[in-house]
Amino acid sequence: MIEILKKMFESNPEKSTIVIKDTCSDCGCETIIEITPTSEGFGLEGGILFKCSPDEYLAKCSVCHDESPKTNDNQKRENNFIKILIVEDEPTSRKTLNSFLLTLGEVDIAVNGNKAITAVEKAIENNKPYELIFLDIIMPELDGITTLKKIRRLETQHEVNEHAKSKVIMTSANTDKDVILKAAHAGCTSYMIKPIDKTRLYNEIRKHGFDTQE
Repeated sequence: MIEILKKMFESNPEKSTIVIKDTCSDCGCETIIEITPTSEGFGLEGGILFKCSPDEYLAKCSVCHDESPKTNDNQKRENNFIKILIVEDEPTSRKTLNSFLLTLGEVDIAVNGNKAITAVEKAIENNKPYELIFLDIIMPELDGITTLKKIRRLETQHEVNEHAKSKVIMTSANTDKDVILKAAHAGCTSYMIKPIDKTRLYNEIRKHGFDTQE
């Protein structure tokens, strides 16, 4: 698909528009995407295409696009702009966390463990690792504890120093002590019981050295 889009971009960088069917990178639904190439890359048409560039793109349906954080220069505070990843398959929990966190920094979203691993590895390779990861435990494809183990393994493989390793906060309604211990042994930083309100969330974030002052 990328090659098709690149050829379209190269042959007519200002005028062509195509409509394709693709899979939303967040929720996995099939969505119709209208793409207009521009001199800068692939343009956004109708609020559906996200992270446009001549080399790669991520398709998003309109619902997930609306969930994406809208940040501006005023929100990107010089010394406390946090790079955050939310790993959550349940749409309501995902949207709630996102609404609490989007003013604190750059928030990315993964809807399952496999997508989280891909996002974490890419961030490490770009030398911009996530500072905070909120990781659900019960998810399709790959559960949270297994995902956490893989994240810690990636950090070791890429020789990420202790200071730069992600603070991973597990989020779950499960209060079973064995589950909490498994998460701790897998390398989580802390464990939060759902439902999570904004006050409790910000208190937890401050415990790990981040500023949540709005």
